[in-house]
Amino acid sequence: MIRPATSSDAERVFHLLCCAQGAQRPYGEFAETFAGRLASPDEACLVAEEADGTVWGFIALRATDPADAHDPMAISELIVASRMRGMQAHLIARAYRLVHALRHCARTLAHRSPGEAPQLRMA
Repeated sequence: MIRPATSSDAERVFHLLCCAQGAQRPYGEFAETFAGRLASPDEACLVAEEADGTVWGFIALRATDPADAHDPMAISELIVASRMRGMQAHLIARAYRLVHALRHCARTLAHRSPGEAPQLRMA
């Protein structure tokens, strides 16, 4: 499953990063950076996890112009567990689709009149 990252993912993403780099970093420094990314309106952070909650991937996408609905977001960080390396392309593709859908929903809701019911369209 791929979903938006939350602050409760910090330790699992930190562990993933340390394993991928083969070195330990100071957790405090990482936690501060991770929290800043989650709070940033210009960045979308997602985790990929197995059914048991094991995080095997993390991707951060950065918008150069968040107000532009067609702004191509760039990958600012991509970490994938070594045993899942073949899933990198899948993670990237799913992350872009999910972020595009979330941005579309946010734009749709922002342009609705107060009290107007959301209209769902099936393609």
